[in-house]
Amino acid sequence: MKRLNSFLLCTLGFTLCASTHAAEPYGKIGEKYAALGGHGGALGLPIGDETNAPFGGRFHDFKMGSIYWHPQIGQAYEVYGAIGGKFHELGNAQFGYPITDESTTPDRRGRYNHFRAVQLPGKPESSIYWTPESGAHEIHGLIRDAWAKSGWERGELGYPTSDEYQDGAFRRSNFEHGYIQWSQNTGTRIVKAGAAITSQQARPNTFGTLLVNGMEVSVKGRVVAGDPLFLSENAVCGQWNTHLGELNAWVQGQAIARINALIAAKLHRTDVGIRTSGAHVNFSAACSFRAEVVTACQNSITLRLLLPGNSFQAYLMTPVTAKDGVFGDSDPKFIVRADFDVTTSVRIPTTPGGTLGLGQSNIRILNAKLESHNVTADFIKAAVEIGSQFFTGKDILDTLLQDRMFKFDSIATSLGKLSPALHSIPSSYRIDSCLRNPDVFRLDGTDIVDHGPVVH
Repeated sequence: MKRLNSFLLCTLGFTLCASTHAAEPYGKIGEKYAALGGHGGALGLPIGDETNAPFGGRFHDFKMGSIYWHPQIGQAYEVYGAIGGKFHELGNAQFGYPITDESTTPDRRGRYNHFRAVQLPGKPESSIYWTPESGAHEIHGLIRDAWAKSGWERGELGYPTSDEYQDGAFRRSNFEHGYIQWSQNTGTRIVKAGAAITSQQARPNTFGTLLVNGMEVSVKGRVVAGDPLFLSENAVCGQWNTHLGELNAWVQGQAIARINALIAAKLHRTDVGIRTSGAHVNFSAACSFRAEVVTACQNSITLRLLLPGNSFQAYLMTPVTAKDGVFGDSDPKFIVRADFDVTTSVRIPTTPGGTLGLGQSNIRILNAKLESHNVTADFIKAAVEIGSQFFTGKDILDTLLQDRMFKFDSIATSLGKLSPALHSIPSSYRIDSCLRNPDVFRLDGTDIVDHGPVVH
C-alpha cells in the first residue's frame, strides 16, 4: 500500500518523488526507458534503483510509472497512469508481468496493457483496460477468454466496467453492455444488457432492438455534457440492489403493521396476525433492466425493470386455545412469490428550454403464487389471504411507488444534471434526438435555419 500511494502521488506530478540520488536504468529496463524518451519521455525521471521483483524479475520506478522485466518474457514493458495505478493496487507482479506497453485500443476509445502470471501453472494472461468513462478495470481467467471470443471491446459487451468479483455462486465481471458470469459447475455465461427482458414473452412486440446505455447533450455535434452509462443495466440494477436492505427493514416494520391492521379490521380479531419474528422478505437481486427505443430518433426512451423471484415468508400468530380447532403452537406458515415488471419512460424535450424528466412508473405483478401450510381454520385462511393480497395487489404497488422504491432516483438525478446543458443551447436552435453509435442517445442543438440532415 505504501508503494501504491507513492506511485499515485508521483503519477499526479509531485516532483519531490524524483530523487537526485536515483540510479540510471540499465540493461533491458534501460533499453526500454531510452526507447520511451528517457528523462524527457512519458515516464519522467527515475526513482531509486532497479530492484528485484517477485518470481525472479526486476523493476524500476519512475516519476510517472514503472518498467518491469522478467527473463521468461525477455522484453521490458512499462505501466503508468490509471492502468499503472490499478496494476499496483492488484499487487504489481503478483497480478502478472506486463507483456505489452500501454497501447491504444483498435477502436481508439481506450487504453490497455496485457500481463502474464509467470508464477502460475500455464502462465495465464490477464489485462487491464481503461476508458475515460469506465476507468481502469482488470479482467482475467475464463471470463477474459469468453470476452476475447466475443470480440474484446469491439464485441457486443464493450469495455469492462468492474473488476472480477463474487456474485453469489458465480465469479462475475461487468461490461458496458452486459456481464459475464462463471462458475465451476456452469462454465461461462454471457448476459447482454436486457437479455432477460427480451427473452420474456409477457409483452411481445413492445420493445425494439435499439439499446440505450446513456445520454449526452451537444451543440451542432459538439458534446457539452453527458453520461454514457447511467441507463445501463449494471448502473440501474446496482442502484436497485442498494435498496434491498431498506426494503427488508420496511417490510419488517411498516408492511407487517399494515397487514395486521387489515386482518384486524376484516376478522374483527386482534389475536390473529403476522409475527414480526420469523417474517422474511427476499426482494429479488436477479435484476434485469433495459432502456430502449423502437426507432433511432424519437422523443422518449422506454425503461423496463424486471425483478423475478421476489418472495415473502411469514408465520401467523394464533390463539392459545383450541377454539376454532387451532392451537397456538401451530404457527401457520405461508409464502407469497411474485415477479415485478416496472416500466416508465424518459421524456425528451423538443426545445432548448425544455426539461428532461421521467414519466410515471407502472408496476405489474406476474406469476403470483401462494404457498401455505398448516392452514386449517377459516379465520387463518382469511388472514393468509389478506397477507397474500397485500403482496400481490394494489397495496404493495402503491406503497412501493409512494416510498420511491420505483421512482428511479438515480436516473432522475442524472437527467437533472443534463437539463442545465439543454438550457445553454441558444433558443434559436431546435433539439434533434437520435441514437449515436454505439448506444448513447444524443440531444443535439441544431440551428433552425439549417434544414440539412444532422449527421451523428
